[in-house]
Amino acid sequence: MVLTARFLGAGESAIGALIALTPFLATLQMFSTELAERWGYRRLMVTCWSGRAFMLLLVVPLPFLTGRLSPGLLVAGLFVPLFAFNAIRGVAACAWFPWIRELIPADRRGYFLGLEQRVVHGSVLVTLLLSGWFLGTSPQGWRFSALFAAAWGAGLASALVLTRIPDRMPEASRQRSSRSVRARLAAVKQVWAHKPFRRVTRFGALSTFAQAAIPGFLVLYLRDELGWPERTILLFGAGSTLGVFMIAVLWGRWSDRVGSRPLLRLVVAGQMVLLSAWVLFATGVLGASSLTVGPVYILTGVLFASQAIALIRLFLSACPENETTLGIMVYQVTACFFGGCAPVLWGFALRGLRRWAGAEPGATSLPFAVFFVVALVLLGAAQLLLSRIPEPEAMPTRRLLVQVLWGWPLRVLSGFTAQDR
Repeated sequence: MVLTARFLGAGESAIGALIALTPFLATLQMFSTELAERWGYRRLMVTCWSGRAFMLLLVVPLPFLTGRLSPGLLVAGLFVPLFAFNAIRGVAACAWFPWIRELIPADRRGYFLGLEQRVVHGSVLVTLLLSGWFLGTSPQGWRFSALFAAAWGAGLASALVLTRIPDRMPEASRQRSSRSVRARLAAVKQVWAHKPFRRVTRFGALSTFAQAAIPGFLVLYLRDELGWPERTILLFGAGSTLGVFMIAVLWGRWSDRVGSRPLLRLVVAGQMVLLSAWVLFATGVLGASSLTVGPVYILTGVLFASQAIALIRLFLSACPENETTLGIMVYQVTACFFGGCAPVLWGFALRGLRRWAGAEPGATSLPFAVFFVVALVLLGAAQLLLSRIPEPEAMPTRRLLVQVLWGWPLRVLSGFTAQDR
């Protein structure tokens, strides 16, 4: 999407708005929780997933019109169908995680989420590799159109798969009659009064705000500042999904065994280290090349996905039992609102910083250095919030560190020693 928008002539602020569509429009689920409980999770998901796929067909003609229409009209033509795509997705967003909570036992959710991440990122890996090969280094417009047409077909196929999943709902939701707006607001207040849920939501909102803009604007940084071709960017994106594919199931099992909070502590700390590396690249302290930037880019993607596994498991367990659909909606709306604000604000901020600094493409980029520094500070604040989240059965982080750095390597060495004997 970002590369297509740039091809059509979009600037940083327009791209920021496009990136923000997914999280911002996920807030529409606040109006569809009643519909999910009345229709059922499966019916709502299948209907919306089928409808959103057709929006992608409206993007297909746009690359053919470059040079015939102004960039402003083309970017507006991209914005409208993607707005509809994400709006339809947002309506269904309230159904997915409650559905998972009903289908997967609590002590197996970490494993399932890890397996889900492996399947998703395995598919993304294939998609990015094929897309990178197909686009090449200086792609013509019809190649972007072909990819959106392929995405339409994949969207319809995914909706067909949804019809084969058992349709289950909480008994309380099945028996509950329709509630008035005042009654639903009272229920939201009751959900928010649940302290563990409230603290998880605050952490999720802050960490999402800190990171939501990073993946999209990293594409711009690599393309515009470092001059990397589209094929290379997509290949490194594929590398990050390969890392997730390799560790996702193991990470999910760990979260079942040691808890989500200690794993989140390690992930956030790792993300802060990687953001420090991006700061050094953007300021020119470290030389930017495929050998130095590539591994950092790949690890950045790996840690984003690793955080998702532990965080989803944590908020599913923290959600009040008698208000599953409503509680998950409150969490997602809060996190998505902040996730939508970040790319919009940074789109305007980066454009303003470019004008002020007179930034030219090259190894040193003050606008992106500021971007990475602010994200680093916000993640530090999220790390502090994490210490207030209760998870009684979780392993202490120090003990987990001892196991990671000492216990597991020692166990591996012991295994090799035993084999030699």
